[in-house]
Amino acid sequence: MMVSLARWMEEALYDPTQGYYTRNISTVGRGGDFSTAVTLSPVIGQAVWSWVREESNYHRGRVLHAIEIGAGDGALMQAVLSSRGWRERWMLRKKNCVHFHIVERSPALEHLQKTRLRNLGVTWHQSMEAALAACGGRAFIFSNELVDAFPVVQVRWSGSCWEEVCLDIATDPPREVMRKYCGSEEPTDLPLWPGPPRAGHRVERHFSYRDWLASWLPKLQSGSLLTIDYGGEFPELPCRRPGGTLRGYLRHQRVEGSDVYLNKGKQDLTADVNFSDLQRWGEEFGLENLPLETQREFLLRSRSQLDACLDPAVQAVLHPDGAGTAFKVLRQRKTSSTT
Repeated sequence: MMVSLARWMEEALYDPTQGYYTRNISTVGRGGDFSTAVTLSPVIGQAVWSWVREESNYHRGRVLHAIEIGAGDGALMQAVLSSRGWRERWMLRKKNCVHFHIVERSPALEHLQKTRLRNLGVTWHQSMEAALAACGGRAFIFSNELVDAFPVVQVRWSGSCWEEVCLDIATDPPREVMRKYCGSEEPTDLPLWPGPPRAGHRVERHFSYRDWLASWLPKLQSGSLLTIDYGGEFPELPCRRPGGTLRGYLRHQRVEGSDVYLNKGKQDLTADVNFSDLQRWGEEFGLENLPLETQREFLLRSRSQLDACLDPAVQAVLHPDGAGTAFKVLRQRKTSSTT
């Protein structure tokens, strides 16, 4: 039986009984299969809080809710909440302060979050639709390493046409098979490649993320989005990684090639994010794109003196040859006619 890679990844990551995120993930960080930048240092949370305050000023105080999507073990939200000044904490129960929400699909991670964030005034929701309803359609929405966890369509250039990578699940482990790509969007729907791809060149597209955005973004009346993830822009990203970026992480070990099809539901699966897609889809859904930044630029813009900090964890998230530039930060806005 042949299934698309995207369908196989959806089952491997989110199946209600056997999915990695829904049932088998235990934690994030040293004791889990992978770490995120926010588990290393609270400086990203501090920068996110600066962004919330900046966007609150832009929206003239009319947006009073902030939503984190996919909050991992709660480290980022904890850092954001800890970054508030005494005045914001004192006004926690007042009507004119920012109230915080989390949308989490993983029961295991939601449990970790509620343990870490107990009594800090955070509200949990199962979906973005429910969260936006609670926020009156106005919210600041942020995420860290969310997009890369969505299933991808992977296509391969045969030398004459694009083929979609599918899996024969009758074998154990599944075996790759190719079928002519019949998607509504070709990998060449973005600006022209600098040169023709070579035979075997692979490209991933997060169309499942686009479809998910389309399901709830119309319900956002006004607010701002902050997306932090690793990846790049077109055509630099696919040209830099001709073999594709699909990979897995199992006990902090990187898994590549056909090995990603082993241990279904037992390991994290991910692919680099094409931010050119995110910018274009945002425009299609009525968002205003602000200039794309590296994580380093985003952090230094909120705290210019951070570069002089000698803390190894801070330097790790700022490093220009590592996480500082591998991670990108996309800021987007939606303004209603009454804002």
